[in-house]
Amino acid sequence: MKRKMSVLWVCMILILAGRGYAVDSQASLGTQAGEAARDLKDTANESFSTGAMKVAESSRKVEAEVQSTVKTLQEQWEVLAKQLQEKTKRIQTQVQQQWQDFNKSLNQPPKS
Repeated sequence: MKRKMSVLWVCMILILAGRGYAVDSQASLGTQAGEAARDLKDTANESFSTGAMKVAESSRKVEAEVQSTVKTLQEQWEVLAKQLQEKTKRIQTQVQQQWQDFNKSLNQPPKS
């Protein structure tokens, strides 16, 4: 019986020592969760930084395209405005000439 008791005690000591070693060698669930959360946070920060850089780059490209388009539109508008001004001046000259012709015709004695 003493021998059985000794073997039982030795087995219990070994089991408890093994459990203690296993618990000590592994991080607790709280530690594991904290490490996983930190990894996720780092990944999220990386993703956010990458996304922010892409958005900023796209924004710069769009801004450059808009500036180019505005410049082109201004150049085209200047050409159109000049053409419109010239046509308006020609029409004004024609209307004045027609008005003068009308007045001459009105004030001339009738041809018989």
